[in-house]
Amino acid sequence: MAEYQMAESTTPREKKREHFGYFEEIENSGNYVSLRRWASFGARVLACEGCAACDALEKTLKSLPCVLWVERRSMGALKVDSMDVKVDAMNMDRMESISKKIKNGVCHRTIELLAPSSKFSCCDVYKKGDIIGSLTMPITDLASVFHRVLMSDLRIKAFKPLAHQTAYGQQFGEAAWPKLPRGILLGFGLGSGKTHAALHLALLRGERDLLIVCAVSLIGQWKQSVVMHAPLSPEAPTTEFEIFGYSHFSDAISRDRNLVSGRMAIVDEAHFFKNLNKAALPSIEALRLSTCVQLLTGTPVRNDSRDLDFILVMLGLQNLIPKELEGEAGRGDAAWGKNLNGAAPPDPYGSKGVRRNLLNHLRGRVALYNPEYCEPFEKYAEHYPQIEERVHVHELSWQQTAERFINGGGVSTGSGKSGGLLRHLSIFAAVRDPIDKSVVYSSKNAAVLADIKRVGRFPQVVYSRFKENLLQPLKLLIESELGVKVEQLDGSTPAKMRQPLLNRFNAGKIDVLLICAVGSEGLDLNVQVEGLHILEPQRNVPEAQQIVGRVVRYSKVKRDWANVPKIQVVKYVAKYPLTEPDQSARVFLVNMIMKIPAVVSGFKGRKETFNADAKLIVKYLRECIEDEGCKTDEETTAKRNDQKYMRTRPLDVLLWMASTTVKTPEKFEDEWAVMMGVERPSELRAKAEIVKEEEKKKEQGEKKKRKCEEEERKIMYWKNRELRKELKIEKRKGIEERKAERLLAHKLHPK
Repeated sequence: MAEYQMAESTTPREKKREHFGYFEEIENSGNYVSLRRWASFGARVLACEGCAACDALEKTLKSLPCVLWVERRSMGALKVDSMDVKVDAMNMDRMESISKKIKNGVCHRTIELLAPSSKFSCCDVYKKGDIIGSLTMPITDLASVFHRVLMSDLRIKAFKPLAHQTAYGQQFGEAAWPKLPRGILLGFGLGSGKTHAALHLALLRGERDLLIVCAVSLIGQWKQSVVMHAPLSPEAPTTEFEIFGYSHFSDAISRDRNLVSGRMAIVDEAHFFKNLNKAALPSIEALRLSTCVQLLTGTPVRNDSRDLDFILVMLGLQNLIPKELEGEAGRGDAAWGKNLNGAAPPDPYGSKGVRRNLLNHLRGRVALYNPEYCEPFEKYAEHYPQIEERVHVHELSWQQTAERFINGGGVSTGSGKSGGLLRHLSIFAAVRDPIDKSVVYSSKNAAVLADIKRVGRFPQVVYSRFKENLLQPLKLLIESELGVKVEQLDGSTPAKMRQPLLNRFNAGKIDVLLICAVGSEGLDLNVQVEGLHILEPQRNVPEAQQIVGRVVRYSKVKRDWANVPKIQVVKYVAKYPLTEPDQSARVFLVNMIMKIPAVVSGFKGRKETFNADAKLIVKYLRECIEDEGCKTDEETTAKRNDQKYMRTRPLDVLLWMASTTVKTPEKFEDEWAVMMGVERPSELRAKAEIVKEEEKKKEQGEKKKRKCEEEERKIMYWKNRELRKELKIEKRKGIEERKAERLLAHKLHPK
């Protein structure tokens, strides 16, 4: 497996290539956008004779590779003094409008873009020479100015895929998949570029008709992303893009069941359809008719292991969905019993055989990537900000506590439906005075305001799912107390205003952005956020991860994130009050008992002649708190989320093992081995390293031993050599001595 890096997948010798095209916006109704990208086209210059500017403009157009031909529509001779215009007989139905342009001195300011021949077009709407759009030029006769303006209008800042996005394209390229599978799960980590990866694959496969389904709040972002992807060549055909909001797509399917047939589909935040309920089934069945559907989600399994059923259906593997087990009642919260401490239901995907069979069928159809796991920390920290999480536990107000236990309208029914749970949890966010509706009681407001001051740097983001009772009063409080620019993005924000609002925030023109559920997924907050405040616990761990993912985004500019202040992520949890209520709370309690008939039956001991006493009410509330174990639902929700996460974690590991985009991180290989009851690969590698190290030490020992023996041999050699030398010297001395003795004897006894 090749080493995957986060750098751009271009080589130093790769020739820089410019891409051109024109995007025609066919329709934009807020929850639906239709675009057509023309890779090449003709151009018609509305010109007059003898105009130097018209000549310069025509020359500039001919130099652009996306312009197949240039027509010059002569409007006759223009007399500047009298503004008399002579026109030819062509296109008489448009002479009046053209004459007005010439009279205003703008003959060379209008360029009409013309549809090419059917050879280059994928639609039957236009014929060759039909007008597909127009461009307006500045008043000048300089070719350099025309060139700059045309390059700005027609040149596409082509998207350059990163290494993991390139790997995704290779994974599902024609070499690996001559025919794409029915469905693909694209589960790149939050902020890692799923949008661009999906578009990159579509254009790589030469798709000419693309259907995109996403949240209404994300249509603007998808539109911006689409225009960044250039055609593969100037001769490439036109490409159709239809971007639907979820509800608009459902309506369109009801009118045309074959809307998706024969087209590639992209479903953003695909877990929107995960429940397989009656309302979602028509959309799911329609999406299954596509040539290939790319399911984009950073959190494919969120609330329950049954979330995998939807993925298997969309991948064409519905026959692998296990049957419902005994005791498996419903999905999500309903499956966990009526109380927050309910026992975990049986897991249909819990057996080793089921998991092993799923892995064999899913392998190659899943693409996962998370830089936190797949990249060295040094590279990860260069492109992603670091976060520092903490939990702010604050006391619930007595007004909210009374609403929780006395006013029966806020008590959870235990049905497990998200609506009932949200109504229940909303009490811990804020309540309105039952008499004066303009007064809001919330212990979170003061806590959030204190933490915004504590962070001290801007911009910051505040998230809550409760818009009316919490975000709106909080917006007024922050503006009045801090005097900073605060904006709110929620479901009531018009669709056409959402993207401009995000652009202002990313440009640093907004200090505090308040978002609700509509902004919890998919939003690209690309500015460096200093603080994120999550005002209540979420229904599951992946939902909280989605919110954090709005501010932890990939940055192309390398930064020393290790030395930059970390993003402060503050999570707020309410606990029941321990202090005594103040005077305003006492008045509220008495008024609730005495003046609201709806709560009379909910208060124990109430009689016709009863005079409410604040001390008695507080005593009753403390008894209710003790009956619940002194834990609020916000406190127990976090515990249940951990249990749910441990239940769905094995499926996350399964999907990582099935992905072949990048090398599977070691931690997931180890978890899979534990699930299958085999030895961990990391332990096997560690043992192999130990054996290798022992062999290395043994080899080094033998080498050292051979070296020592060689040294000893050398030493012995030199010792023997010196000894032989000494012996030779001694022998020579003996010879010399004997010779001297013979000479002396000869002298003494000559013959």
